[in-house]
Amino acid sequence: MPDAAYFRAYRADHRERLSAQTRERRRLHPRDRGDRHAEYARAYARQDHPSCVEIPASYTGHDFDRAARIVGPARFFEREVWEDEMGTVVVALLEHRGDRGATRALVALRSSRVTGRINEYSLEASQEWTERH
Repeated sequence: MPDAAYFRAYRADHRERLSAQTRERRRLHPRDRGDRHAEYARAYARQDHPSCVEIPASYTGHDFDRAARIVGPARFFEREVWEDEMGTVVVALLEHRGDRGATRALVALRSSRVTGRINEYSLEASQEWTERH
């Protein structure tokens, strides 16, 4: 089996050819691919995706369309979570808080959910620690 000295000698003897190969490889496959939106769109189009969940009839109308734009499509969330978020945003819009106020209400709801999960985990951890000691 060849050792490191063999490969060093090979690289020294073929320096120009290896440099040309490296330049060509970097030209064809640059590391910085820049804006990747088109690349991701092509990859997304090749995959099989579940269709977007239809918005229920009770969530239709101008305020509901605005709320759907703020919350995002239902396919990225669990159904119940999406409905809770839609309800929170719709209430904010009906209270005339505007898009910015509705977004703030959505962020507050999502952060309270995260805080609740953290509290659950810390409670479980403290109970386990108490049981062990």
